[in-house]
Amino acid sequence: MRGTFTSTLQGVQDVIGVARAELWANGRYVGSDNVAPYSMAVNSGAANGSVVLTWRLTDRFGNTRTYTRTVVADNAGPAVSISKAPRNKAKIKGTTKVYVKASDASGIARVELIVNGKVVARDYTAGYLLGFNASKQRKTMKVQVRAYDKLGNVKYTSTRTWYRK
Repeated sequence: MRGTFTSTLQGVQDVIGVARAELWANGRYVGSDNVAPYSMAVNSGAANGSVVLTWRLTDRFGNTRTYTRTVVADNAGPAVSISKAPRNKAKIKGTTKVYVKASDASGIARVELIVNGKVVARDYTAGYLLGFNASKQRKTMKVQVRAYDKLGNVKYTSTRTWYRK
């Protein structure tokens, strides 16, 4: 999970009736609900790694019961780098290839090659190879690669400038 998500607790009954259902994330109070099914928005913020969610239900006599679940938060973007391509300020012509390395604990959804602000190539399979025809671009090209992980986090490489011959 990433960003804000909803934690829901359902199917819990108490003969006397649940008076209050509180949600805690990593020991911090998130909020409470008193209508079943119990539901609360959780903002994972910049958390990365395990997040322990604990629902604490209290009945009308003060008896409590807890339900705990651990989820994994991934709010960090993937690691992405250009492994082989023309160097910065290179002069290029014809079909130009860019080899990319990308990784993330959640998996990579896709990588994209951006030239002058427009996506010119995409690859969805590891061993990423992106290519484009330089003759169809402006004389000066600002080039970046961006990678998306499967949760939607995104990361960009630094910009390279290439010149068409």
